[in-house]
Amino acid sequence: MRMNEIRERTDEELGRLAHQLEGDLFKFRVQRHTSQLANPMLLRESRRTLARVLTVVSARAHGLETAGAPSAVAAGARPAPAVLAARGAPEPAQTAARPKAAAPAKPANATKAARPAAKAKPPAKGAKPREAKALTVSRRAASPKTRKSASGRSTRGGK
Repeated sequence: MRMNEIRERTDEELGRLAHQLEGDLFKFRVQRHTSQLANPMLLRESRRTLARVLTVVSARAHGLETAGAPSAVAAGARPAPAVLAARGAPEPAQTAARPKAAAPAKPANATKAARPAAKAKPPAKGAKPREAKALTVSRRAASPKTRKSASGRSTRGGK
């Protein structure tokens, strides 16, 4: 259902339509989980139509549009200054009069070469010094494709 068709309906019709769509959505979800839903697009279409209906209901509740008439906001027009003032929003002339503060200049980033090198952490108390693990050949020395890496895990070479 298109937004124009939804906007032409009255508030009571929209309430009934939303209730019907919620029931259909529940029914389609049950059918989907029981593998009985013939057309899965029905689920998406009913979900989106329900969202459209609830959008129009919300817009009417906030006074953005009236029943049976398309809203100016939907047509792409900006609300009048009187409407903005009623909502508590500042008028466009008030916001444009304030100049923006200039952003402070950022210092140039130092290059990596100019930065001091990070200090290595001292070993924990009582910790044994680490030794570099050498590449060891596994028991399957006959197979050149399998060997142990420095971490002790088997790896496959070749491919």
